[in-house]
This record gives sequence, structure tokens and C-alpha cells, in this order.
Amino acid sequence: MRELLTTSNDPEGILRLVCEPVENIDSEIESLANDLIDYLLDHREDEVVPVSLSAPQLGSPVRVIAFYPNPAFKNRLAIQVLINPALVKASKFGILNESCLGIPGKTFRVKRAKRVKVKGIGIDGRPKTIRGEGLLAQMLQHEIDHLDGVLIDKSGELVRR
Repeated sequence: MRELLTTSNDPEGILRLVCEPVENIDSEIESLANDLIDYLLDHREDEVVPVSLSAPQLGSPVRVIAFYPNPAFKNRLAIQVLINPALVKASKFGILNESCLGIPGKTFRVKRAKRVKVKGIGIDGRPKTIRGEGLLAQMLQHEIDHLDGVLIDKSGELVRR
């Protein structure tokens, strides 16, 4: 499995790059999607349990994310992969506390929409639309920020170490 990048082990600065769109869903993208899913599954017992992950966090600067639409159901079939996700609608903004696997041990206050609509492509190549509220909306925005090279240390205010 690929290693999780953090701000302390990312010498090439992959976490801060704007990721490239995926042009073709080939075996490399399928392998990356499986690695994202495996990471979410394998780290369910960690101190910080991941509920979503982006490709750059595993060292691939392409626009792919994986997430649990409902974190209460944590199994392989529940995880969704979205390729080239784009935020098309956001409403009801608020300030939330948020942490990131890429910046361990820190929490930031960030402005997030409470409702979102995101469009992208599923791993099967079909168009997908995801509507999310609450935690799902927050996760989708967080991972799309990753794809744009924006970490919460730049978009939010440090709350605690």
C-alpha cells in the first residue's frame, strides 16, 4: 500500500499541487482507487479514523477521492470513489472544526457549506452527482480542497495542537 503523505514527509510538495484531471480510467487509476479504499478500511482502528481520502494524500497528484457517504457504515461496499469531482452548488455556510490526516495533531476552524452538490465520474466511468449535508458536505469540500492543493492550514485558523 502507498504511504500517507503529511506536511512533514512530502519533500516534493505533492499535497500543495493542483491535481491533474483524470483523462482515462485505466488500470493505474483503478489501482489508485483500490489503494484509497484499502487505506480507509485498514485504518478503522487508528486514533484518528479516516472517513475520506484524496489521491495526493497517497502521492498521486490526480483528481480522485474516496469517502464514506455515511461513516456509520464502514465496509468496502459503502465506500464511494469519485473522479474529477467538482463542487457545483454550496449553501448554508458555517464555521466548523476540522482536522486532516496530512497535518496530524492539529485542528483548524474553517468555513464550510453545510449543503453541497458535487459532480464527477464513478470508477465505472459513469457520471455521478452527490448531494451532501453535514459531515458528508464537509468531507467532500475537504477532499476537493486537497485536489486544488489547499490544506486547512491555509484555509482555516489553528485551534489547537
